[in-house]
Amino acid sequence: MRRWLWCGLVVVSMGIGAASAQSVLTDQFRLVQAGLSVSVVEDLGNPPCASWNSFLCSASRFNDVTRSFGSGTDANGGFYQLSFVTVPRTDPLLCPARDGTVAEVFNIELVKEGSVTLIARVPTCVMIDATPDSPRQFTVLHNLASDSVNGYLYVAVQSYVSPPDSNYRGGIVRISGFPTVLDELPAGPPGPQGPQGPQGPPGTPADPAQVLALQQQVAALQGQVNALQLTLQQIENLPTIRRLLEKVQQLEQVAVP
Repeated sequence: MRRWLWCGLVVVSMGIGAASAQSVLTDQFRLVQAGLSVSVVEDLGNPPCASWNSFLCSASRFNDVTRSFGSGTDANGGFYQLSFVTVPRTDPLLCPARDGTVAEVFNIELVKEGSVTLIARVPTCVMIDATPDSPRQFTVLHNLASDSVNGYLYVAVQSYVSPPDSNYRGGIVRISGFPTVLDELPAGPPGPQGPQGPQGPPGTPADPAQVLALQQQVAALQGQVNALQLTLQQIENLPTIRRLLEKVQQLEQVAVP
């Protein structure tokens, strides 16, 4: 069993859609709202705080969930927060907590007009398989921020598969799919017409030889058009001519004794 330890940021973009985990940096994010997706933005290396990432490292103390903080807003005036709660252990791969009937999870929630909507859920502990000695992946969310212009939430994350080994990683991931400011702002009325630009420079005089050649081409084409019109007129007159010939033949037959 390959074992991983990773830290990072999660960028949660504001919209609606289905999640698609791409790596160990995102595999524990369970996106609830339709239309959301998860992708890795940056790998912070091993260990992630070696070069100091203030968003993660100033907040992270892996086993201290009380240090989870931060908040965000979106283009609709919604407020985003982190919460640490227990939920019924309906998934057998969730590690049992307390009396074994519940599991501990982090929620990313949208608070708006007195209601709370679950956006994403991250279990703090998940068993890799159903065997008694299964390795376990531990995950903690440490920080939350937002970009309401482009519709992103940023979440500092730390996680590893026990027992931790040299595969210690960190990174920045993004959950996208929320509306941006441009999605929410109504289109304004059309602006006033701008001033008229200056008159351009005079054009180059035409070449008389070219003008004469074009006139000759036009005259030749006009002659062809006239000939076609005459032919069409003759075709249209054929029925009249045929009737006159028939009339003459009838008169000749009557005149013959």
